[in-house]
Amino acid sequence: MMGRVGAGAYEELVRRRSEAVLGVDRHDATVARNAAAGRNTIRGDALDFEFWDRLRLHPGIELIVLAMGDHNANLEAVRRVQDFLPDVRIAASASYADEVRELEEAGVDVARNLYGEAGQGLADDACDLLDRQGE
Repeated sequence: MMGRVGAGAYEELVRRRSEAVLGVDRHDATVARNAAAGRNTIRGDALDFEFWDRLRLHPGIELIVLAMGDHNANLEAVRRVQDFLPDVRIAASASYADEVRELEEAGVDVARNLYGEAGQGLADDACDLLDRQGE
């Protein structure tokens, strides 16, 4: 979905791949906010069978990124992706290390712990700052 994590993933995918990227959210206001920010975003629900059935008609889809705040919703969406788009790679976010393991066991290709990696990234940037001061 296109909250902060989804929007950040969207921006990075556009920057690094510069291919067609599509954001999805089930809330009209979020879709409108992302569209106003220049993101290609549509209304849809990752837990809706009809949504995945419609996506199945687009053979060029290579990657699905799941960034919902609800771990169980991410797990269910993984099952839907596997049912409707079995050859698509899946990346997903999690809040805890055990959720990362569950996502990987469910077949996700890449799962990341948002809080753990955010702390690591902050520490890396802080160390870089200290290193620059010593120059």
